[in-house]
Amino acid sequence: MKITLLSLLIFIAHTAIGQHAFTIFVKDQSTNQPLPGATVQRKGLSIGSSADKNGKAELQNIPGGSQAFLVRFVGYQTKEIRFVFPLADTTATIIYLVPEEKELEEVIIS
Repeated sequence: MKITLLSLLIFIAHTAIGQHAFTIFVKDQSTNQPLPGATVQRKGLSIGSSADKNGKAELQNIPGGSQAFLVRFVGYQTKEIRFVFPLADTTATIIYLVPEEKELEEVIIS
């Protein structure tokens, strides 16, 4: 009985400690405007989220340790960021994306 109870408590503690949450705001670097629909994804896994109308994205169930994230938005350069979980500072992080400098090819209509 004692071993079963101890095993159950260890399992519950491990599950509670091993999962972390993360809040990020994605904004345009030059205008400081939010980028709704920007995606934040943990590199190599399917853990990810899309930003709401305020540029806010929330990720859940992030394992402990060093984690890399890719922040993307159409027309902007992808940014890779790295954090070590659990985070020392749990306030939301702001990430600024830079617009891509690509020019569109000339279109000729005849």
